[in-house]
Amino acid sequence: GGAAAGGAGIGIGRTNFIVWGVTNGYGDMVDVFVEQEDPANSNHYLEGSKSIPFETRQVQIKIKDASAKNGFRSHTLNIRSTRRGPIVSDHGFPVASGKLLSLRWAVPEYFNEVLTTRRLMLAKTTAEALAAIGHVATPLTFIVADLHGNIARTGAGFIPQRKKGDGAAPILVNGTGDAWGARIPPAEMPQVQNPKSDWLATANHRILPADYAYHYSTFFAHSWRYRRILERMNAQDVWTTADHWALQLDNKNMFAEQLAPLMAAVLMEDEATRAAAEILQAWDYRDDADQAAPLIFQSLLRYYARAVVQDELGEALAAQYLKDYYYWHERIFKITIERNALWIDDINTEKKETREDLFRRAGASMLAELVPQYGPDPADWRWGGAHTITFSHPLLRGDLAAKWIGGGTHGISGSGETLNRAAYQYAAPYRTTFFASMRMVMDLSDPDKIEAHISGGVSERLFNSQMTNSLPSWISGTPNYWWFSDAAIAEHQVSELLISNQ
Repeated sequence: GGAAAGGAGIGIGRTNFIVWGVTNGYGDMVDVFVEQEDPANSNHYLEGSKSIPFETRQVQIKIKDASAKNGFRSHTLNIRSTRRGPIVSDHGFPVASGKLLSLRWAVPEYFNEVLTTRRLMLAKTTAEALAAIGHVATPLTFIVADLHGNIARTGAGFIPQRKKGDGAAPILVNGTGDAWGARIPPAEMPQVQNPKSDWLATANHRILPADYAYHYSTFFAHSWRYRRILERMNAQDVWTTADHWALQLDNKNMFAEQLAPLMAAVLMEDEATRAAAEILQAWDYRDDADQAAPLIFQSLLRYYARAVVQDELGEALAAQYLKDYYYWHERIFKITIERNALWIDDINTEKKETREDLFRRAGASMLAELVPQYGPDPADWRWGGAHTITFSHPLLRGDLAAKWIGGGTHGISGSGETLNRAAYQYAAPYRTTFFASMRMVMDLSDPDKIEAHISGGVSERLFNSQMTNSLPSWISGTPNYWWFSDAAIAEHQVSELLISNQ
């Protein structure tokens, strides 16, 4: 299987008995609290009328400084803590006089085991795997299957049982009791075993049942990628490993399928945007690198979303809001479909704008952005000409350095809405920063191998042959074989690395 550099054991992989995969589940394990400093004693804080001394400690940290010896200078942090956690407002988070912000993290309170990955790797059934996952501190979503045909999906992490608040806003400390209880028990985390559908999936989406008893999180991925999984899984009954591999490379954009026709219908009315609109109307909604439509749609979406929120939020706050598309993607869609005039209308004009007005604005902005870069004819534009990914070496960043000591810059398919994930930041359009760094298909009926590749190699040593040797297959979408059985490893061995303490 595969694991993060320096990680203990295998993060995603298989044994002879089970297979497991994982995504970020976004369980909320952190709260911020508004604390009150005791006005009579600055070394104390208040819980109601009770004055309690801060816990204090000093920590030495190193700060990069080119003028200092060895390139770093030492800095002392004086850390004050309440019963909830460290006072983070002492370190660059100014608040009102006398008020303080503390940060409470669930892991130190509930942590009880280190080698959870080892326990998972030794599991022989989904039941044993679920028991091991119950000790995992990270807020993930696991899917496991065993040799007997059992499958399960479960949330992981130390999610507190909140008595106050939902994690979305700071909680005022007023001496009325602890805002947290025990952690959500592992058996009561969002979990499904052996569903009637005979399949389970996770795409960073909300996996909670409607009647879930606990507050889990207010932040999840949008649903478009999981909707595409539903569409594909319900379309056929028998799946091969090749089908599962193709699913990970699927470029259909379910969001665009809903929104692009509305945009195209409006843009057809204007001669200036008609050519782009015709391309949208003929689109199969696949974010393929050799198509023009994905670039047109993504540009329109960016300018339309900004037009919806910027008049209410202002330029700076709108930029911050749009920075994370999990927050706004489905909300913008809902506003659009419902024709929510409260948001769609531009409060800076006397006119009552409609969504059609904002589509026209977005169309003009799209042309102003793309024509100077790619020419006047939208038919000549290509998604892969704008939508790129750069594999930099940690020693030196940038496209030029990536060309010589990294993995280079490549035009790629996919987007933030496709199963072939290739998402970009709103403020840095079309430069992919969030993607599937590892693709993998594991078949328990195959004792010899798994199909997989990673976006680079297993070494970061400069000019090492293993630094980027997997990148060509990642770019092309071609699987590699990772040999599993001793016999298969011996048959396909090409080199040997001996690590010794001598």
